[in-house]
Amino acid sequence: MAKLSVKQQLLATFIVFVVSIVVAIATPWNQYKTLFMTPVIVFSAFVGTLISKKILKNDDKS
Repeated sequence: MAKLSVKQQLLATFIVFVVSIVVAIATPWNQYKTLFMTPVIVFSAFVGTLISKKILKNDDKS
């Protein structure tokens, strides 16, 4: 499992938050919105983690 610093976790959380809001607003059908949002949140969490690792590098080499 990836060890992220607090700044990396906050950046990844912010990315997931923004992507989720944009997709929820852009999705017109309310009946399937919850089913559609689950993979969006999981995928954006994965991508957000990768982005936050690239942008904010860990200084400690443990």
